[in-house]
This record gives sequence, C-alpha cells and structure tokens, in this order.
Amino acid sequence: MSKPFIALGCLALVVLGNACGPSPAVLSPTTLTVTSIFPDNGSTFGSASSIVGTGFAAGDVVRIDGVLANTVVANPTVIRVTMPAHASGRVDVTVTDASGATATLPHGYNYVVVDPPVVTRITPAAGFPGGGNMVTVEGTGFQWATTVTIDGVVPELVQFGAVRTDTSLPVYAPAHAAGSVDVVVTNPDGQMHRISGGYTYAPPETFDFNGVWKGFGWETNTPITFTIQNNVLVSVSCGSASNHSFSPAPVVSQGQFSVKGADGSMAGQIWSPIEAQGTIDVPGCPATFGWFAAK
Repeated sequence: MSKPFIALGCLALVVLGNACGPSPAVLSPTTLTVTSIFPDNGSTFGSASSIVGTGFAAGDVVRIDGVLANTVVANPTVIRVTMPAHASGRVDVTVTDASGATATLPHGYNYVVVDPPVVTRITPAAGFPGGGNMVTVEGTGFQWATTVTIDGVVPELVQFGAVRTDTSLPVYAPAHAAGSVDVVVTNPDGQMHRISGGYTYAPPETFDFNGVWKGFGWETNTPITFTIQNNVLVSVSCGSASNHSFSPAPVVSQGQFSVKGADGSMAGQIWSPIEAQGTIDVPGCPATFGWFAAK
C-alpha cells in the first residue's frame, strides 16, 4: 500500500527546519545599531532626545555631527542624550562602543531655529507675602517644559481652574518677604526671559479692595458676588440671598474682613489685588462653605 503524499507549505518547511528561500537577517541584541532618535528635531541651542537602537552599554560615546554629546545609557536599547548647540540643518548621529565599533543614523536629527520665550504680562503683578495666590505669566514662545521661577524659586503649577498653554503659564506664588522680585521664564533649550522686579510682595493693606468681586463656592460651585465700597463690605449675593447686607457692615482691614451675627456670617482674606477667598453662611445660601472670588 502506497503512502499518501502530503504537500507541505513553506511555513511548514520552515517549522521543520527547511527554508523556502533566504531567511531574513536577525540582529543579535548585542549588535550595535542606531535605528531612530526621538524627538528627531530640536532647537539650535540644544535640547534633550533619546537614541533608540541595540547593543548599547555603559561607556558608549555619542557624537552629533562629530561633536561629543553628554549621554546616559538608560538600557541596551536607549541612550538619553543632551544635544549640543549646532547650526540649523540635519546632522548624523553616531554611537561608538568600547571596542571601537560604530553605528550611524545618517541625517537622523534636524536642528531648527526656535524662538525664545517672551513675557508680555504678569497677572496680578503683586500679592501678599503669605503666597498661595494664582499668578499667570503670559507671553509667547512657551513650550511644554518651559519653567517659571519667582526670585529663583520654582512655584507650584496650577492644576485646576487654569490651563497651561504656549502663551499662558499659571502658577501659585510662593511665600516671600515683602519687596519686588524677578520673574524668569526658561525654555528647555536654555533660552530665557527675565522680568526684573516683575512681581511684588506687598502687605494686603496696600491693595485696592474696592469693587465687585465674583466667584463660587468650593464645595457647591454656587455663584457668589460681593461688593466692597470705601473698604467696607456693603452687600453679598449667594444662592437665593440677593444683595444681602450685614449690620454692622464689616470693614476690610489689612486685607481681611469678618462678620458674625443674627443675619449670618462671612469672612474673607484678600491675597492680591484681584484674588480673595473665605467662608460664608447666610440665609438662602448653602450651608457654611468656602468661596473663591476674583475682581
């Protein structure tokens, strides 16, 4: 009895150890290669990138268009590199290992001209020494990693209620002694703009409290509006409480006011010429809650 003929496809032959044709070359993990760099473009002043490849090890040397670069070998497939300053245009990226072997990514990185940051306005330009109030630095040329310092201190970034963009950097002012301080904005490539005396720490009593303040309650998001005239809190609206007044009306002194009586209570602290917060409990308004307001 003859044996049946079984036709095997190329895939089966490969599994059995036979090849239908030339097999693709498989690189050893230790083979030195440079396959890409990310990001593959950056400022002519220099920036940070990561070289991707294989076979990387401690002691590898990176050259950007022949110039040595500062590097950190993160693992066998990634080298973090600080790109040196260079004229605009595409350049080769080369890695050399301890044995002298090299791998090059021709024209792998593109240097481009990046505009420096420019600060056009700081709002508000003053705040009380205790800090904590929001300060928005506005301008042009800001990047995702642009930093702000106030008298050399990196302030906390605003996480809620304000959006960071390429023209706006909202931060919380750190505490500081009274006086004017420099505000500096620095891009990742080192380009910076310094505003000498751009922000002033001042006693709250130096601010103009008068005007209409509008805000909301932290817990309930209830709208709140209050008016200060001649440094006196004359009325407040919150929930169904419209133009509520206190008797006696509280005086704003050193940036603070507080009143408590049969007609309700309210307290506030003015942080800057345009920002205040406090608590309120009046009939028609939700139970005691904290509020934030701006002018």
